[in-house]
Amino acid sequence: AMNLTPSALYAILESCDARRLSSLRKVVLGGEAITAVRLTEFARACPQVQIINNYGPTESTDVASVCTLPGADELARGPQIPIGRALPNMRLYILDAYGEPVPTGVSGELYLGGIGVARGYLHRPELTAQRFVADAFSDIPGARAYRTGDLARYRRDGQIEFQGRN
Repeated sequence: AMNLTPSALYAILESCDARRLSSLRKVVLGGEAITAVRLTEFARACPQVQIINNYGPTESTDVASVCTLPGADELARGPQIPIGRALPNMRLYILDAYGEPVPTGVSGELYLGGIGVARGYLHRPELTAQRFVADAFSDIPGARAYRTGDLARYRRDGQIEFQGRN
């Protein structure tokens, strides 16, 4: 198994023959956006490998959502790689400029809520106030949500698709 960034995986692929990875069974990716074309090449070269995409900034203890990616043929059909669904202790909201949930297929800003969300930035009260806001969708008094600055949308299958930075 390997746990690495997509760019590190691409570097490995450029430096060795994929047949040398025949014992590899699982790759966990995270830390940056995935290039669909490059990942499809890897999936075709190493069909025995289960590929998992993790999403989550440091402000949410690094992993907020996870997605087991499909095989090479399905990856090749779409340019966007899903970031999945929220982990059990996390909540992901895609909200419009007014803080309201967006419908499926519509882009909005991704907010993270749940137990994994940090309290704020050390010695940075202004930035904390800007990025860590009241979680309007939580039943827990004082719950906070983190404004990621990332754009995302819900796909028809319920998975979330990362679309870049706000």
